[in-house]
Amino acid sequence: MASPRHAWGNSTHQAADRRSLTTSSSPAAAAADAAPRDLIHLRGARFYGYHGALPEENVLGQPFEVDASVSCDLRGAGTTDDLTQTVNYAEVHRIIQDILTGPPKQLIEAVAESICARVLKEHPRVHTVRVAVRKLSIPAVPAVVQSVGVEIERSRV
Repeated sequence: MASPRHAWGNSTHQAADRRSLTTSSSPAAAAADAAPRDLIHLRGARFYGYHGALPEENVLGQPFEVDASVSCDLRGAGTTDDLTQTVNYAEVHRIIQDILTGPPKQLIEAVAESICARVLKEHPRVHTVRVAVRKLSIPAVPAVVQSVGVEIERSRV
């Protein structure tokens, strides 16, 4: 069995190969790679909604919890202390609330996708949005679990 150092390699050639995988060749891609990807987080937003594949979920509803992170360049906001230079997390929260308390969807995947799409549409400063949606009451799971959920990430093309 090879030692860990040998297994991962240590040659200059292998290091150059790894660098070539992470460097961009076009100026636009290089500029995009150089832009800061600062993060704004919303954690543990809770709402009561009627999403689910089971009829009783659509009638009785259940609690949901959402975490969201948006990546954007926060240098302007950090240097000017100006709210217009950032993504207002209250507006992101409103989007999440609108979707979670809005018309029911069968899948939490669709809920998460809708949140990502609206954040990207309404906030041009956002490069990437990551959303985790959790059901905190799970009628379809015949076991004791804290939650079930999905996490997705979407970026501008």
